[in-house]
Amino acid sequence: MSAEVPTVAVRFQATPVREFLDLQEAIDGYQRELQLAAVGGSEAVLPAPDASALLEVREAMSEVRTELHDQAARAREAGQDVAELVGHYPVGARQALLAVMEASRHADEAARRGRFLGPPLPDRVRAVQVWMYRELLAQLDGADPTPFADEQ
Repeated sequence: MSAEVPTVAVRFQATPVREFLDLQEAIDGYQRELQLAAVGGSEAVLPAPDASALLEVREAMSEVRTELHDQAARAREAGQDVAELVGHYPVGARQALLAVMEASRHADEAARRGRFLGPPLPDRVRAVQVWMYRELLAQLDGADPTPFADEQ
């Protein structure tokens, strides 16, 4: 019998729904492409630590990814442009999240250089990503949530 991992509820207030869903789609695309490259033995698109971080997070954070996606999809279906999304992250996830933040930045840079099949993140989607990572780390450290603002 395994013990349940303690989690922290992280609130992403005033999240732009469309941009959040676009961000998830882009990261999923990066992860799929990295998996295909690994299986096919093709040239590395990202350094091994970055590729590993992006692939490992897919498995480790699949529940929270689904949790956030489902909330955003419901908000979109309800016609909401922004929504509060709440994800439950493992208490000890800070180091893994820092690695994923760096890997995501490198993946976007690689997409900008044409190394990925998919396009780079649009500016507003990247702003949402940066804000979410900042919120995640701050709230894991006990800070109160800060709503997304376009001027970030």
